[in-house]
Amino acid sequence: MLKSSGDAFRVAVEVTNTGSKPAKYLTYVRLTGPLGYNALVRVETGVLQPGDVRSAVYTARDEAEGAIIPEHPTVVVPEVFRTVA
Repeated sequence: MLKSSGDAFRVAVEVTNTGSKPAKYLTYVRLTGPLGYNALVRVETGVLQPGDVRSAVYTARDEAEGAIIPEHPTVVVPEVFRTVA
């Protein structure tokens, strides 16, 4: 889910432990758009057991002064870090 809300976006993120051991995850979600719009969301989970899923909704906002929220941003997951617990 990606929904515009004033000067920010609401981004639903779901992280699943697809490994065979308990692990913690650190995931980044980046939203970009015209005129240099750039927002980064940092998602950190606690320990997830194999097969466990953690879902939450986060607010993504470009902190630059005067940033113009794009109508159709590009959303990418540039990095995911997994640490076996």
